[in-house]
Amino acid sequence: MITKSNENEFLEEVRSYLEEEELEKILKRSIKEAITHISSENYCKRLSTSNDTTYQKPNFKDYLFYDKSAIAIKKRVIRLQVRDRLTGQVNHTYRIYTPMPDIALAPFNLKEETARYMCNICEYLEKKKFITRWIEELKLYYEENIKRYPEYEDTLIQVIPLRKNPRCFIAVEVCFTGSKKHTLGSMVNASLLGYYSILVTREDESEKGVKLKDALKLKQYLLKVQELKAPGRIATNTIIVTDRQFIESIRKLSC
Repeated sequence: MITKSNENEFLEEVRSYLEEEELEKILKRSIKEAITHISSENYCKRLSTSNDTTYQKPNFKDYLFYDKSAIAIKKRVIRLQVRDRLTGQVNHTYRIYTPMPDIALAPFNLKEETARYMCNICEYLEKKKFITRWIEELKLYYEENIKRYPEYEDTLIQVIPLRKNPRCFIAVEVCFTGSKKHTLGSMVNASLLGYYSILVTREDESEKGVKLKDALKLKQYLLKVQELKAPGRIATNTIIVTDRQFIESIRKLSC
């Protein structure tokens, strides 16, 4: 039977592979390059209007997890505050739910000043060879999963990044345990937080717990609801893979 400790063991395995492939160093270097690019004179002119005098050079550390890390595991990557409409002061009597993805990759959008250039940095990163290769590898695995369950072929729409105020570059949720309702919540959270989002299920479908087929069915549901009732972008940035596929995609980064 799958237990919560299995999920934690998997996250530790992922952490070790990410460190082994030096993904954190690569992300930090790429974010610095993106900021240099954004700060170039020609790029600033293109972004700003003729009467815009508010431009400030993005600060590299602002896009790390509280100024330090490019990888956050089991950390909250969003701060939601309720402000008084008249005074603008934060009302500390309210407590708002803040989701905590299993894995989140930089850049992070945790401060008011990071929102302006977050998508520009993400767009720059996804053009980097190692990121393009990784995302395309995950998409191929996703297509492979759809071939196993062709009744969910309609979920294989173009994976569209979240370009409206994402909180991190990639948000990953690992779903080995819990009900379909919990899996649905994890998929929605990851989709709303990440520029790209990834849902990881068990490769072995003979075990108890969340199945790959369940995850595909839930994404189909979310897409259909938005098509019929509430047009939106939930789960359109979501890639569904198994634990084996996710680990293999990381291993291939150094190839």
